[in-house]
Amino acid sequence: MIFCGSCDQDAAESITQILLEKEEKDLEHPFTRIFALGLGLLFLGKQNVVDTSVEVIKSMLPNKNMAEFVCLVMETCAYAGSGNVLHIQKLLHICAEHKTDEKESIH
Repeated sequence: MIFCGSCDQDAAESITQILLEKEEKDLEHPFTRIFALGLGLLFLGKQNVVDTSVEVIKSMLPNKNMAEFVCLVMETCAYAGSGNVLHIQKLLHICAEHKTDEKESIH
């Protein structure tokens, strides 16, 4: 909570490194989502500053589903309360999408 909204690069690198070192099966664990929230809170209300870190996560995290989730949490926190209408509409559109489970689509 000390670094909330600080964009502290050392804290961001530490959390990102932890995510990168986890094995594929460990990334599916529910507690791993706490790391995404930690990254998001680092960029709370900072808007465009989050873009570089989002690109790093997208390119380096091997699990694409987890990478999408982490990026979404980071962007949501960064643009929370910003009044940036276009970005908020983009996030609302994502909320309105219906995700199909891969297991459901096979049947």
